[in-house]
Amino acid sequence: PVGRIAVVTGCHWRAGRVKVSKTNGRVSVMRRKSETIRHTIAGAALALALVPILAGRAGAEAQGCDWAGSAFWEGADPARVDRCINDGVDLEARAEDGETPLHRAARYGTPETVAALLAAGAKPKAQDEWGNTPLHRAAAWDNAETVAALLDAGADPKARTKDGRIPADLAEDNAAVRNHAIFWTLNEARFD
Repeated sequence: PVGRIAVVTGCHWRAGRVKVSKTNGRVSVMRRKSETIRHTIAGAALALALVPILAGRAGAEAQGCDWAGSAFWEGADPARVDRCINDGVDLEARAEDGETPLHRAARYGTPETVAALLAAGAKPKAQDEWGNTPLHRAAAWDNAETVAALLDAGADPKARTKDGRIPADLAEDNAAVRNHAIFWTLNEARFD
């Protein structure tokens, strides 16, 4: 019957005659070609309720853990990040542009929020759809302490974006990093 969950697996949910799936971080809702609009609407209503679960934000957004936007990171502290992690927010969930929570924290957060994510197991080498790593984001937008925390956690200063840029290239336009001793660590990647 429409509206009843028939199959539940790690990446696919079927709600009646509507299939919701998550592939490469993107959630999609599909209906069978032969279904009527009435069946599709009824199934989609239930299916859309499952989208936050598939997107890795089950219950977390209701708790103020919407990691996809800048607003969360601009006001977050390590305790709030820890609460979200304990609520089950996926550390490797991807936003539409392929960024992980660590990318967002590196750009909008503080060194302490970045450290909390790293301590919980966030991957410092994850790349977004343009090839940016969290280190690229920190080098371009954040402060030297965030860059240092990412480097200490194993971020690769030689990682290249799709257009061939390394974090040192981006740090040249960020005085907070360019004028700090950590810049020379980033800059060494040019010569290795």
